[in-house]
Amino acid sequence: MKKIQWFSLFLVCCLLLCGMAAAQETTFAYEHDPRENPNAMKDIVENPFAVYGFSPNPDSVRLGEYADLIDWTNPEQVAAAREQRQAYHDSMSELYRMIEDMLLETKPVEEIARAVSRRRNELRIEASQHDPVELERLKKSNLATYGNEEGPTPDQLFEKYGSWQTVLEKALGTNAGMDACLGFYDEYFEMYDLEEPVQAAQEAEAPAQEAETPVEAENAYTLDKVVVLSRHNIRSPMSGSGSVLAEITPHEWFQWTSKPSELSLRGAVLETMMGQYFRLWLEKEGFFPENYRPEEGAVRFYANAKQRTLATARYFSAGLLPVAVVPIESHAEYDTMDPTFEPSIHFATEAYVEDVLEGLSAQGGEQGLNGLFADLDKAVALLRDTAEVEQSEAYQSGKYGDLLTGETTLTLVQGKEPRLKGPVGTAVSVADAMTLQYYEEADERKAAFGHDLTQEDWRLIHSIVDRYTDVLFGYPLVSVNAANPLLREIRSELSAEGRRFTFLCGHDSNVASVLAALNCEDYLLPEAVEQRTPIGVKLVFGRWLNEQGEAFWQIHLVYQSTRQLREMTPLTLENPPMVYPLQFADVPLNADGMATEEDVLAMLDRAIQAYEELQEKYSEEEELDQAA
Repeated sequence: MKKIQWFSLFLVCCLLLCGMAAAQETTFAYEHDPRENPNAMKDIVENPFAVYGFSPNPDSVRLGEYADLIDWTNPEQVAAAREQRQAYHDSMSELYRMIEDMLLETKPVEEIARAVSRRRNELRIEASQHDPVELERLKKSNLATYGNEEGPTPDQLFEKYGSWQTVLEKALGTNAGMDACLGFYDEYFEMYDLEEPVQAAQEAEAPAQEAETPVEAENAYTLDKVVVLSRHNIRSPMSGSGSVLAEITPHEWFQWTSKPSELSLRGAVLETMMGQYFRLWLEKEGFFPENYRPEEGAVRFYANAKQRTLATARYFSAGLLPVAVVPIESHAEYDTMDPTFEPSIHFATEAYVEDVLEGLSAQGGEQGLNGLFADLDKAVALLRDTAEVEQSEAYQSGKYGDLLTGETTLTLVQGKEPRLKGPVGTAVSVADAMTLQYYEEADERKAAFGHDLTQEDWRLIHSIVDRYTDVLFGYPLVSVNAANPLLREIRSELSAEGRRFTFLCGHDSNVASVLAALNCEDYLLPEAVEQRTPIGVKLVFGRWLNEQGEAFWQIHLVYQSTRQLREMTPLTLENPPMVYPLQFADVPLNADGMATEEDVLAMLDRAIQAYEELQEKYSEEEELDQAA
């Protein structure tokens, strides 16, 4: 810290001596403070006169050469450097496409990680080709850090991190220090490694997991079964005219092409495109013949009885099986909730409810349940500003408060969905509607009621909905309870004899509760405004057989990127949707990114058994209380 302070003082003195005493300190401030990121601060120093408040540290191995490369207090020079940095960030989308293509080809994780990390080095070099001085500096920095001019080799990265999966993740990272100097720190904040050095070192020392069944031949697996749990595609908001949405903003909302809560025309087209993509993929794998007409029992479509889920299943089936008409199962009266898909509390006692509330309140700290949403203040403020909520008569009357502060209550009743009441509930409705409007409205400024929002802004707004869903369905005692019927349905389909393809269509709460109940490791989806369970997302279980006939499973989330949703981009093998591999606690993966069938079925069985144990525990406690 003394060195940083000394350098800042030295810089100020130099500016004064150079006749720049009139310079003023920057007024720019990041939402996320780079000073709280030790990895960033190894490479940069606070500079009150710099355009973005930071400049490279001359003593940094990685960025020291850039300290005097430009005048970091000069807006024009920094803008030019920022433009070059933006081009580099834009080029990174190529890496995501590379990963998707190789995943579809079932390439081993090691092969993907090696290819992506090599291409990452090439992109950095290519970005500097037009600037010989910058290219020389980059090569010199690489040489000093990694021992070669091109950058770290895949083997060096594997030795550092201990697993090829981590090498792959790190290849998609970015230097937080340089981003802070050039105004990108907030935009790419989620990509930075903020782990404590000790923890990171321990993980790096962890031995790499060996493949249970080494695969030497390329394309050594054959796709044998696919089970999909889907969220419905784009719908209109849940509320219509005269609702909170009509009152909460002075602006007019998008004119929807469907009734409240029903699938929109855009959603129908997008879902058909997704079905067409799955058809191309399955035909490529030899899973389906062209123009497949399934034999009885080979394909199953089962949807919740709501219009948006039934319609989503129908449009997906039209894209998947264009010359076959398959029935869409529904086991409830139309426009009601099918018990399989209803994320309700299927078992509850007073003791159970008390334990859930105590556990969630503990997570919220001193504020209890209110504390679970306390850090959404910036997201809610952005939502209020964008929708210009404070100009509405309803807001001015005090009807909706500030959409954040106020008492929050959670109601858990057997046979009903969890209900969270409080100001944040209104914020969730508005944030959800704004996100849907962003997908539908071609004019981005119009979608934001005349404001200019970045992708990070849209993610921040939707984080309100993500948090709400996580609170309702992410807590273990709730997730295994709410997801139990659907977990049983998935477990049955994974083992169903004669079944080749299954499509189950429900809601974001279904996907969220199932993943939570299965102990899915945390993730944030790239190129998506909704980074947890985006609109139309597919949780895909794929069963593959190796040459010895042994069964393995891959589990992915497949979804359309925000760009694909807004531009209605046709999906092909050359332009696929986003594909994100998931990992689960206690389910090891082999070198090809696959889990044994035994481990996957055991994972489902554990989640189902957890519900049975919940019933047994709280039933016994209730009997004891009654006996007392």
